[in-house]
Amino acid sequence: MAKVVYAFEAEAEGELTVTAGDAVWVEAETDGWFTVVREADGARGLVPASYVEMEGFT
Repeated sequence: MAKVVYAFEAEAEGELTVTAGDAVWVEAETDGWFTVVREADGARGLVPASYVEMEGFT
């Protein structure tokens, strides 16, 4: 489980708009982007990796 720490507005196909505080599952990382699934509704897309904090990892 991970948490979005900064809001991100999708600008391209495949990206996912998220709000700070959203809980997401990280599926993969590619070139500084995470493919995530938003826990609340199952929406899937790309979010900048620097906008996501892995919970339980320091």
